[in-house]
Amino acid sequence: MRVALVFALTLLLTACSSQRDFRAADLKLASLRPMAVVPFDNFSANPNAGYLVAELMRAELFALGGCEQVPPETVLAKLKPLAGEARTTQQLGELLGARTLLVGTVTEFSYKRGLGEDPVVGLSLRLVDATTGQVLWSGARSSIGGWWFAEDGLSRLAQDVCRQLAKTLSD
Repeated sequence: MRVALVFALTLLLTACSSQRDFRAADLKLASLRPMAVVPFDNFSANPNAGYLVAELMRAELFALGGCEQVPPETVLAKLKPLAGEARTTQQLGELLGARTLLVGTVTEFSYKRGLGEDPVVGLSLRLVDATTGQVLWSGARSSIGGWWFAEDGLSRLAQDVCRQLAKTLSD
């Protein structure tokens, strides 16, 4: 009976999230700083999700330590005049004074209607060497919160997803 219960719980928990990661074999974050976290592209219904999730990711990376970042106000101030203009990875790195860029896409950031309103977060991120354009790390997570006894808020679920991604990046 215990084995069946553990199996059922494992199946249920793996059904509520998915993940995908790539990491260059020789990745050493300490040698690739400073990093600029660029506001993420937003394909969700929430108009501010790209900025909100980028800020959560920045905070999680800072909490792990060892990851010098270009200050967010510097990134925003330097990118604002360029709104809508295409730039290469190398141009962005030079403009922001960054050796690496963390770029990404928010695919989901909302409450999903069903029996209740469960939060749903989906992210796809890449760490790019600004001098070569090479992808050094990529990670994708999609997660649904709010199971049975656990109440989840959208921000808390997004923070958990960012924490998971930051951990795989810094390992």
